[in-house]
Amino acid sequence: MSRVVEERQIRAIYEAIDTGSYKNAAQQANKFLKKQPKHQQYRALKCLALSRTGRADDEAEAHTLVEELIREKPTDQVVLGPLSHALRQLNRPFDALSMFDAAYKQAPGDEELGAQAFMANVRVGHWKAAQLLATRIGKQLKQDRWTWWAVMCAVLQASDGATAAHVRNVLLQLALRMIEMTGKPSHVQADRFALHLDLLQALDRTPEALTMLEDTAEGRALFATSPAVQEIARELTLRAGRWEQEWENAKKKLQEGDRTGETTTALINGALYTPAPPKPETIPMLDPTLPQPVLLGGPTVWPVPPELSEDQLAEVKRRAGEAKEELDAAVRKDLSGDKKERTGLLALLELEQRVGKYGEGMSVVDRAAVIEQYVTIFGDKPSAFEDVLPHLKLLVAKQRETLVAFAQSLPSTVDSDKAIQRTITGLKIVRALAPVPRSASDELVDAVRYLDLYLAALPVGADLPKTELQPADDLAALSAQAFVGAYTSSRDITHLHAALAVLVRATEASRYGYGLRLCLIRVLRLLGAGGQLAVKHWRLLGAKQVQTDTLGHYILDRASTFSLTANGDLTVLAEGMESAQIYLANSMETPEQLVRAFQFEKYSQITDFMTFQDRLENSLQRDIGIVDVVRMRLAHDGILTEIDIGDLKGAFDRVSERYDNRDFSVLPTFQPVDGPTFDVQTQLFGNKLGVQWCNIMLKTYLHAFCPVEELDREHDLEMLKKLGVELPKHDIALSVRVKTLVDEELAALTQPERAFVAFVYDLVEYIQKVDTTVVHSTANGTSNGSASTDEIEHEKTAEQLAKTFEYALAKVEALPTGEKHEAVSATLHGATLMHEQYVLFNAVTAPRVKGKKRADPFVQTVKTVKTRATSALKTLATVLIALGEKDETTEYVQHTNALLQDKLDTTAALTELIVARRAAYDGLGRGIQRCVQNS
Repeated sequence: MSRVVEERQIRAIYEAIDTGSYKNAAQQANKFLKKQPKHQQYRALKCLALSRTGRADDEAEAHTLVEELIREKPTDQVVLGPLSHALRQLNRPFDALSMFDAAYKQAPGDEELGAQAFMANVRVGHWKAAQLLATRIGKQLKQDRWTWWAVMCAVLQASDGATAAHVRNVLLQLALRMIEMTGKPSHVQADRFALHLDLLQALDRTPEALTMLEDTAEGRALFATSPAVQEIARELTLRAGRWEQEWENAKKKLQEGDRTGETTTALINGALYTPAPPKPETIPMLDPTLPQPVLLGGPTVWPVPPELSEDQLAEVKRRAGEAKEELDAAVRKDLSGDKKERTGLLALLELEQRVGKYGEGMSVVDRAAVIEQYVTIFGDKPSAFEDVLPHLKLLVAKQRETLVAFAQSLPSTVDSDKAIQRTITGLKIVRALAPVPRSASDELVDAVRYLDLYLAALPVGADLPKTELQPADDLAALSAQAFVGAYTSSRDITHLHAALAVLVRATEASRYGYGLRLCLIRVLRLLGAGGQLAVKHWRLLGAKQVQTDTLGHYILDRASTFSLTANGDLTVLAEGMESAQIYLANSMETPEQLVRAFQFEKYSQITDFMTFQDRLENSLQRDIGIVDVVRMRLAHDGILTEIDIGDLKGAFDRVSERYDNRDFSVLPTFQPVDGPTFDVQTQLFGNKLGVQWCNIMLKTYLHAFCPVEELDREHDLEMLKKLGVELPKHDIALSVRVKTLVDEELAALTQPERAFVAFVYDLVEYIQKVDTTVVHSTANGTSNGSASTDEIEHEKTAEQLAKTFEYALAKVEALPTGEKHEAVSATLHGATLMHEQYVLFNAVTAPRVKGKKRADPFVQTVKTVKTRATSALKTLATVLIALGEKDETTEYVQHTNALLQDKLDTTAALTELIVARRAAYDGLGRGIQRCVQNS
């Protein structure tokens, strides 16, 4: 075949792949392979096409083709290119590493192959191999790019937590030596210069780094233009403790009109730390593990040096007074023109917050007066309340009274955007400073007043496009949260219905009011509609990519409570599985970002990408999601697969600590600052899921489904090392850690969850006793495989396990179902756990009963427990179905309308709620019936 014809055929396959016609591309490759079955490029293109079809059989064939081609050790780029893309699609990065490594060894002079081999090491995090390879190629080609790649790899090796301290120092010294041997200055490129400075800082050569930065024209030029260099320069200044210089520089910038948060923070730092500097290791910006400061707002995390003398404190106060004078001058200048600047006033509040931590008598700013001035000038800005919120709780009683009186004196008009916002700011301040606890009647008065203002303000935004937010949105949020506050005091569910009606009306007016919709989802879950209805609103948020990790908890915490997988409804399960896609994408896409950062020598971005990857890989929300997805799958399938158990085991036995990436700050909270937040008030069952809850649920399922020998199975360390898999190191065996419960973990559970965990551990303990007795009896030749009743109290165990179901049923039946205090979520929670307990019991005991005689004491125990459990489950299903048949829409609408004084028509919102709750009751009840019938 001529080369021209072959190129035409290959081009046709590429075009099919580029247009997404993967099946067509595979068929064309097959046609050409009939004539040339060993043609590597055709096979590589076929492999790429099959890997992208999304079909399991095509993927399996692609895996087979990949293995064949890798064994042939190709070196041609036209083969390696599509094959590397196929390996990426199949998530086989270590095979790509082996392939490029073998190809480069066959052609050690090929720079392109060397680069591919280097990047393959980067993708899997083999920094030592990548460093050695880059060093070797750099010496061959005399190109400084390779040397800098090697430097970065050495730095990454040193930053690995598993690297010993003395090895870390050697690696950093090596990296610095390589820079010095290049013969070219690092300032030719900003990221190289920043990396050089960072290396010197890591080696405690801060003065040398500052000399490079400040005493050379190139250093000053890069500082003026490069954010990466500016960040390192800031760290160097903090580490050097040049607080007096910080003060002088910041004062000069402030006088020249610089109003950035960095400048005002530097001014405050210079004032407070010149008399008494803190230790570098206590400064947040120098230690990422410490809470990081928020510029001009949020809790102050800058350290206060301990054990200061009276003279030092006096000097701190004097310098704080000087800082106040500088900021006062800036404020006067900023407020004198037409365009007003808010930074100076916020900096004064920050200064008072910082200096107040030094003790009583250190105040230099009248906090209430500054807040009043700020609200007077900037109260019509949407962020005005959030700007001063961190400082409201610090006010003393007299200051609070003064500020409340001022806020109440603001006009409550809603005839324009600015008037609405100023009214909202005043109302938020008054509510934030309200005394607690608040009575339900007080909350209801406020809620109706806020609702009146909201409805009156809606015409102002009537002509806005649907994509815009209504200026009155926060009035609706205030009303809804006041109703939730009333519910917190009274436990009257009608108050939640009112909050629901207000939020539904507000989200109809502001389709993209994400804060309102999150509030709505929280209320829906409290009302037992955390299934399809809450998922509908969650999907309207349009959370994408990493947002499923940071925001997914709003819909997925204890998702199994609202899942109806037992009845075939996979809505909630599908959402849980969809949210897990970000973690797969992270493992595939972040390494590619690292590769691009190396290619374009963006060294300052590499550590950011690695931190991002690590935080997602070891996300707490990921592990919580794994637990609930497994629980929902168990309710649907009645058994766990090896993949499910592997996921549980991997989640529990992580190498790294878990990172809590969940974002709770996006949920608006306008409750009094001295009382519980809206987040706390709307948490299901009054507790927030965390590490302890995640650990104990993982332990429970592993204890039930993973045998001791599997938990403690020795792994092929050589194979794991080859794959780049790091196993955690523990002094205590995994089986022992799984078996051990701690009080902190138990405290994180609800009462039904504690009962469930106790049942599982009692059941597994009984089974292990039976298995041990059978083994010993068989070994001694004294039994035909049956355990002795004398050794194990079978009847007592049967009674204990059976009573667990009956006790759980009694607890569910005792929950209030009356009109005013209906506990829908608690009922679903208890019923779901009871059903889960039944399914788990069957899944764990069924394999062990199989093959035993009917008279076997273990079989009899299982039969007794199952009979009584089945009876309890049937009763539970009947109760749930009966609850699902109740239609109280009319009564709920009447009571809620009366509470809202007929200001809103709540029929549609409450009808949708009742339909969702009835579906939840009925679906769970019928799912339990189906489970009992099929078991």
